[in-house]
Amino acid sequence: MRNRICKNKFHTVNAIFIYDLICGIPRKNKTIEFSTNYSGDYDIVENDITMNDIGGVPSGTKEAIRFMVSKGIFTLDKHNNFKPEATLSRYDFTAALVKMFYATNVDAKSAFSDVPENSEFYRYVASAEEQNIAAGYADGTFRGSEPVSKEQVVTFCGRTLTEKKGYAYPENDDAYLNFTDADQISQWARPD
Repeated sequence: MRNRICKNKFHTVNAIFIYDLICGIPRKNKTIEFSTNYSGDYDIVENDITMNDIGGVPSGTKEAIRFMVSKGIFTLDKHNNFKPEATLSRYDFTAALVKMFYATNVDAKSAFSDVPENSEFYRYVASAEEQNIAAGYADGTFRGSEPVSKEQVVTFCGRTLTEKKGYAYPENDDAYLNFTDADQISQWARPD
């Protein structure tokens, strides 16, 4: 992955940056727009991503992977491999959701006994815990290295849409759970 970085100091809260003027790099779309609650130094980064292992992936999926990696939602290994067939862990999925919805709170604290503060996933798990996006187990653990189940994916997504996008849960969820295997949905997941 190559990054083209241009640094400049900005002291505004809401800003429109004219990319040509800041970096001197010609672009079709000449502006970059973002809002922040923090003033300080900002970097404009363009990721030129090369992945070695997505050649056999359908083109639409390949575009989605490139987009997600370019935005930092998912990362590559040291050999520039995405590993599209790899199992997704609870850590990976939680971090992706928090990044996608800009829900990171660097001051959040986690109560999970198995998520040390020096973990690369700590701030994502703590943010998800604080915002009711992800939950752990009754024994106080998160078990982030375990594979994320389909039931957990749907639950975490439901909570994220409710907490971050204002979606409302239906009053009678039984009307929506008319699957032949609905009786196999865990009680903890049913409300979400």
